[in-house]
Amino acid sequence: MIEPAAPRKPFAEFLQQARKGGLHTELSDELADLVLRVKETGKKGTLNLKIEVAPSADDDAIVVVSDTVRVVAPRPTVKPTIFYPDKSGNLSRRDPRQMELLPDGPRALAGGGQAEHDDHEATRRTA
Repeated sequence: MIEPAAPRKPFAEFLQQARKGGLHTELSDELADLVLRVKETGKKGTLNLKIEVAPSADDDAIVVVSDTVRVVAPRPTVKPTIFYPDKSGNLSRRDPRQMELLPDGPRALAGGGQAEHDDHEATRRTA
């Protein structure tokens, strides 16, 4: 084991120097995004930093430091959509067992408009 000749530097200093500060910036941004996704989904996520140190092939006084940042962010729960399959396997949002209220579409009014249901008018008539 090699004895350290001087006090060890803080790891945070390495993070700020790696990739000319790019590693520190990436980790800061990824962590903030991860926290937002966790708050949004209510699910957990992870941020992993892998640091690889290898000897230089050209100079034995140099080591090459590589990093990998991996984020596993929670995904929002997507609600499923209900469909009704027909005999051919086609999907429809309309239930074929129910009758259509207006099978020919909305009826035309004199003057070219279409009849619309007025909730306020129906309420006044029943009151």
